[in-house]
Formats: sequence, structure tokens, C-alpha cells
Amino acid sequence: NETRQQLLIAEKLAAVGELVAGVAHEINNPIAVILGNMEVLEQELGEGVLGVQTEVDLIIKQVFRVRAIVDKLRQYAQPADFGRNVEWTDVNEVVRGTLPLVDYELARKSARLRQELGATLHIQNNQPELQQVLVNLLVNAAQAIDQGGLIRIITTDRGDSEVDIVVEDDGPGIPKENLNRVFDPFFTTKPSGTGLGLSVTYGVVHRYGGSVRVESGAESGARIIVTLPVNPVFDSEEDPATATA
Repeated sequence: NETRQQLLIAEKLAAVGELVAGVAHEINNPIAVILGNMEVLEQELGEGVLGVQTEVDLIIKQVFRVRAIVDKLRQYAQPADFGRNVEWTDVNEVVRGTLPLVDYELARKSARLRQELGATLHIQNNQPELQQVLVNLLVNAAQAIDQGGLIRIITTDRGDSEVDIVVEDDGPGIPKENLNRVFDPFFTTKPSGTGLGLSVTYGVVHRYGGSVRVESGAESGARIIVTLPVNPVFDSEEDPATATA
């Protein structure tokens, strides 16, 4: 059943990816035009822009938000374009380096963070992409917990060939009917969510020969387990070590 579910998710990602690639390209053009004209507008208004500076800044901020979403779309649809050379990676160091990037989200919820970094194996991986996976998982956990809630991040060796990275929260958990949809592109229960974070995470993890699964029960929080191999085997066309920007 787990294999069947992973194949179903992969098919969904591939199908939507083709559509997303074209949409992202088309959106990028008007974004560039809007930003360029906002710059011209500010120059033409001179000091007169001060009266509407708040509105101008808001427009620019939202355009950059759209651009960030488009970048996620492109990474989701064309992951090989974002690959960089793999290198031996200490997952514990990547975890420690990621925490400052999510400090605002954690502080906003007064989150209690418990680190249990027991992995000893180094893995062949792309550190920036692994860091993005961790950011996605930690931000999701922070958004799920109540004020003062607990987040655990755990790393362990799985035998001598794999490493597990677990992010666990004590939030309300994921409803049973949504468990099979959490990796679906654009599926979200958040009013301001894009539904791409876990889809991108799924794509990145599988690109490096790993797996990701979710465990959750009613009112028992959520637990996401990422398993990554020490030595991933890439398809020659998708090998990040040979991809070019």
C-alpha cells in the first residue's frame, strides 16, 4: 500500500509539473514588467511618492511574494535545474545551520524546540536543498502548534546506509482524510498557504534516493520522517552532480 501510494504521488507530481512549468514561465514576464514600472513610478514621483509610500511598498512586497511562489513552482516542476554538486554532508550541522532561518516562526509561537541529533553517518547530498527541506518541515510544525508548543527534531542512523531526519510537533495532528493528500501539489488547509512546501520537499527527497512519510493521529501531533541514503543512486539525466544551472 505504501509503494502504491508513493507511485500515485509521483504520477500526480509529474502530471502537474508539466502544467506548472508553462504557467511559471508566463507569470515571470508580467512580474518583471510590474517591478520595472514601479521603479519608474517611484523615480517620476520623486518626493511625491511619500504620500503613497505604504501602498507602493505593499505592491512591491506582494510582487516579490508572487515571484517566490513562482520560484517554488519552477523548482517543483524542473528540479534538475536547481541541482548543485552533491557533497559529504553532516545532517546534524545542516539542522543547526537551518534553525536561525526559522527563528522568527519559532519565536512567534514561543515554540519549545528539542534537538535529539544522534546521527553519526555523513551522506552524499546537496546541503542547500536539504536545508530547504528542513525549513519547510520546521515552518509547517511551527504553524501547526499552539502557543508554547513543542517541536522535536531527531536524527538517527538507520543501519549503516541511511539516515533518518524526523520533525515532530504536538499540534492537533492531521485529519485521517487528509493524510493521503499532504504531498499533493496545491493542497493546503492554511488560508495563506500555497500547498507547495511538502510537494517540493517530496520531490527533493526522492531525487536523492530517499523517502518521506507522515504519521499522525487525532490530537497527537504530526511526525514526518525523511530517510536519506548515504550513497544515493541518480538517474543520469537527473543527477545533481552533472546538472548545470
